[in-house]
Amino acid sequence: MKVLSSKLKAIILPFLLSGCIGTDLLDDETRPEILEIEVPGEDVVSLLVGQNQQLSFNYLNEFGVAEDIDPTWTVEDASIATVSTNGTVLALSRGQTHVMIMVEGVMSAPVPINVSETANDVNKVLIESPKEVLQVGETIQLVATAWNIAGELVENTQATWQVDNENIAQVNDEGNLTAISNGEILVTATINGVESEPFLIQIGSSSRTASFEGRSGYNAVGMATLFVAENGDVMLELSDDFDTDFALGTFIYLSNSTAGSATRSAGLELSEIRSGGAALFNVSEIDTDVTLSTYRYVIVLCKPASITFGVADLNP
Repeated sequence: MKVLSSKLKAIILPFLLSGCIGTDLLDDETRPEILEIEVPGEDVVSLLVGQNQQLSFNYLNEFGVAEDIDPTWTVEDASIATVSTNGTVLALSRGQTHVMIMVEGVMSAPVPINVSETANDVNKVLIESPKEVLQVGETIQLVATAWNIAGELVENTQATWQVDNENIAQVNDEGNLTAISNGEILVTATINGVESEPFLIQIGSSSRTASFEGRSGYNAVGMATLFVAENGDVMLELSDDFDTDFALGTFIYLSNSTAGSATRSAGLELSEIRSGGAALFNVSEIDTDVTLSTYRYVIVLCKPASITFGVADLNP
């Protein structure tokens, strides 16, 4: 009996440690590769004419594994700045452009390059808004501030304003923005030829709701609602009747893929769950850049085995 018991333990133990048993039969979507430029301590490359800055990057392949690759570096406007094959940006003239990298058809998000001629020039423009979610017909006052390359406020400046879709919202010369119809708009402000990064504002509908469906032979029921709270935070709420199969290491994710492996590598992990019922997650506390439209799916994921237990499609 002692020998038999040891053999049984040898068979059973790996299944217990794995946390989830089964095969993700519907996990047939390709995993997106991740390619990101890293700017030390900033989201913008800020330089004076003649200065340079070394950039680095992060790459994860389709298996979620970091690789040592040799990407192609490019800039949009080579008259403003150039970039070397090893990622060194050199500022040539005053203006704004973007740097990107590419490897085997995968391109990173562009990173802004702002070049100034003197230390007192406007190098960066930031938009301040009292709210990020408006109702149709509502008007708010936007404020644009200008900053030099040393991070000091530049006083006595005047901004020009623009929205990407005037059918959704309109903004006047003083920065008063009026909501016209439901949707999302991007606002930009320009001061002394320097344009801000687009500022996202949600108009009207501020939630997306979907029903869970089981996947891979597992069960999942209930509702998921992604919404914007009054303070602008993006929240995810699971309904009172939410329930799912559970295993060791069951997590809630936001993802743009229903594939377990892709969700684990490129999705946004919110929290581990151990029971059904109502739950509320503050998405913005995990990633401040997430909006209502950043992710399509809410996923119940067995994380140890990358198996999708359930899917709620917010955009069916």
